[in-house]
Amino acid sequence: MLHTNKPVMPVINGILEPREGYRRPLGGREQHVVDAGRALYGERWMRRLAQESGLSHSFITYVAHGDRRLSKAAEAKILAVLDREIRRLAAATRQLLDIRSELAGR
Repeated sequence: MLHTNKPVMPVINGILEPREGYRRPLGGREQHVVDAGRALYGERWMRRLAQESGLSHSFITYVAHGDRRLSKAAEAKILAVLDREIRRLAAATRQLLDIRSELAGR
């Protein structure tokens, strides 16, 4: 990969301006939302996370693309979704382990 001295975004009148189509790198919290959404709901995760959290689909899309930062209120809603999903998956795991034990004759 060639390294150039060109800025990632052009400087206009001393101000760094995003290019059209430029996506800001995701911050840690925003990247965690993307990772959690994909882990829970697969590649088409944004709409489902929006529905489950009560946030708008457009807000989730903006966060995932680096166009918006995750607010504390939005973070709290997403954490509530994660807590619910963790409990749901833990219950399903216990049930599947019981079924497996029965099938194995234990």
